[in-house]
Amino acid sequence: MKKTIFAAALVMDFACLCGCALFKGPMPELSSEYYVGTYYGGCGYGSYYDCFSGKVIVCTNKDLLVYMPDDFSREYELVKTLKLTDDQYDRIVSSVNRKKLYYLNPRERNDICDGDSTYIMLYDENNELLKNCGGYMPANQSFLSMYKNLLNYLPMDELYQIRSDWAEQMMAEDGMTNEEAELTDEDKAYNEELATAALGDKADTFNMDTFHEICEALKTGQLQSVVAGEDGPDHYLDIVANDGTNYRYFHDGSGALMGVENMDTGEWPYYSCE
Repeated sequence: MKKTIFAAALVMDFACLCGCALFKGPMPELSSEYYVGTYYGGCGYGSYYDCFSGKVIVCTNKDLLVYMPDDFSREYELVKTLKLTDDQYDRIVSSVNRKKLYYLNPRERNDICDGDSTYIMLYDENNELLKNCGGYMPANQSFLSMYKNLLNYLPMDELYQIRSDWAEQMMAEDGMTNEEAELTDEDKAYNEELATAALGDKADTFNMDTFHEICEALKTGQLQSVVAGEDGPDHYLDIVANDGTNYRYFHDGSGALMGVENMDTGEWPYYSCE
């Protein structure tokens, strides 16, 4: 199973269009309106509402443009414009070097499981995306320093609140609430009983907390059945959700989550590493 992070699904496909190639030669004219942009928020696994990332663009007039993804799409829409203080903007400009970013090609740490993808975006003179600098667990210290400083000087508390409000809005539009997404103690006890019986001796080392979190994120409710199996090096649980959806929950034999496949559609809502 290929190492991928579901949380970054809205970021990764788009980012690789402009961020994975080497940039050489003279640097083109950069935007006079957009200084830099970045993504923020979202976690490594969970439901779509847990995982999506917000996007911000720092403007040279000290506006901070805040974008959120259109429901279940890779399109971002402007939802709010904040104002940076003179001090915040000046610190960002002094600590984030656009020329250095343009020529940087940070090495990615693909040997690390369950990490984060981080990017700083550059824009051309037409305010179009020129480059996504960064990647999956970038190892370049110069990039990491600029990324850390950028986040430090952004109003993150307000940005996280905007993201939280957007998630609640999307959930409401989808007819879903946080309460509906949660499994009851009775549901968890029932699902754990099925999983424990299926795992046998392996139940002692199986990460049941993650199993519950995945069931909750997938909105399985009380499971209809759980059957353990092996296919070469792969260990898995075949689980049938309350609504009849069939999932295959891959684990590493010692209980750590490796990935989850929807056996009815062939989609992978969760990936991990081999």
